[in-house]
Amino acid sequence: MKVYLKTARQDGTEAATTRLIEGVRISIGRGSDQDIAVNDIRVPLQLAEISQRKDGFWISSKTADPLWVDGLSLTEAPLTEGRCIELGRFQLQVDSKQPDGLQLTLSARFSTAEATAQQREKYRLNLSDSKPRLRLWSYALLLVVLSTALIWPLAERMSRNKTPVEGSALAVAESHGAGMDQWWLSGPLSTAHRHFGNDCRQCHSALFSPVGEVQCLRCHEQLATHGNPAQISVSGSVTAPCTDCHLEHQRDEQVRIRDARLCLDCHQRAIGEAPEAQHFARAHPELLQNAPATQGVLFNHALHLDADGLRAAEGIESLSCGSCHLEDTGGGFQAVNFEAHCERCHSVDASLEGQLKQLPHGAIADLQRNLQGAFARLALNAATDRQLDTRRPVGALTAPQREAALVWAQRESERELADLVLRRSCVVCHDVSQPDGELQLAPVALPDQFFRSARFDHQAHATQSCGSCHQDVSHSSEAADQLLPSREQCVACHGGDDQRGGGLANCQTCHDFHNTHLPWSMHEAVH
Repeated sequence: MKVYLKTARQDGTEAATTRLIEGVRISIGRGSDQDIAVNDIRVPLQLAEISQRKDGFWISSKTADPLWVDGLSLTEAPLTEGRCIELGRFQLQVDSKQPDGLQLTLSARFSTAEATAQQREKYRLNLSDSKPRLRLWSYALLLVVLSTALIWPLAERMSRNKTPVEGSALAVAESHGAGMDQWWLSGPLSTAHRHFGNDCRQCHSALFSPVGEVQCLRCHEQLATHGNPAQISVSGSVTAPCTDCHLEHQRDEQVRIRDARLCLDCHQRAIGEAPEAQHFARAHPELLQNAPATQGVLFNHALHLDADGLRAAEGIESLSCGSCHLEDTGGGFQAVNFEAHCERCHSVDASLEGQLKQLPHGAIADLQRNLQGAFARLALNAATDRQLDTRRPVGALTAPQREAALVWAQRESERELADLVLRRSCVVCHDVSQPDGELQLAPVALPDQFFRSARFDHQAHATQSCGSCHQDVSHSSEAADQLLPSREQCVACHGGDDQRGGGLANCQTCHDFHNTHLPWSMHEAVH
């Protein structure tokens, strides 16, 4: 492995020469034996090393402390172009990847004089430091705090099973629905847990004991885990404590931590089927679409969205996206239904001796039974002999007449079924085939979730027009056309750099940690 190291001067200009460093591993630190020596007392003798792996070049910490990479605290990270690693008052930046190595630049973030001034400021004696020590008052205040916030609430809690003396502090506290142990609360409960009231024992099984998974799973037993516990062996990725991500007594702000760094601890590299993902705008895989190879239906969006309208039963009708796609309460859309959205223009009408009869929409076998019944009733109740085309007296049919009428009904129903399926009705919207001469419709496979392992809330995007994301819908003539937005379209709005939860590039904007579509429950993972 080769590293081409350029050194920038204090004024920001590059040095005239570039130093070539070769080796299996490139060491970084303050020691004189390091390949890249950093002259700063704050840098350990052996800080980090650069190595080449199958998936590229990586930098990893050689101490117990993490590295600062692009403002993130990481123990290791891939070295992509533009990445910056802080080394005390210096920084190491990845300029480019060469065919045989890396191009790096070592530059100073601030001068030696500025660093010295910062150190002197820390140890400068101020006038306020000459005041008399307040240790005695501190101890006294500590005793007051311990008595008020620990001893008194503890005694009150241990005596709750006893009848309080009228007028005592315990009686007053219980009359207001709260005990003195309310002093121990670090903050108000979130809305989701507020129904517990003041019963701390719902989550805390013992005094001053932290909340564990067992307490959480009393209510959240069916909560899905993040992956298959039998297949994912990364420490903490599946059965991490609930409190790693959910902090209570912080109102509603921290009941679910929206911090992408929790995800990047594992997903900055590929894990199993999950690809590498670091930043939605710069290093994120293309959106995976959950679309089957064939959907079994034929639909022309361009035809139905014709600006001149369509001929319907009650005249010319102009359709829009909202004519068929109706929002539901979950941020998605209701399933398209034939009776509600299609039947007024595409009704299944059978021709019975010149008269139209509307049949229910369904499978071919049901359609065949309905046609056989309709033609049988027509043949058996008519005054004309269908086989001989002669008049016959009204009354009970003889056995030969009945048999001849049913033969005619069978033949006519098969003819009408083939006409409906192959020419007039079913073939308009369905993929029809005839293996071994039997009429069949391809199964309809319309996904209810179009993005794999991600969610999309249409209500959150209500200010946008349909065409801003589904740009080619007015020109689409095939139901199999993929009309979903690409990552590039999403980045136009969701390309923020704030990874701590306030920006639009946060992982939890589109992904759930608890994958509800997986069969494994948190209860199975923990126990």
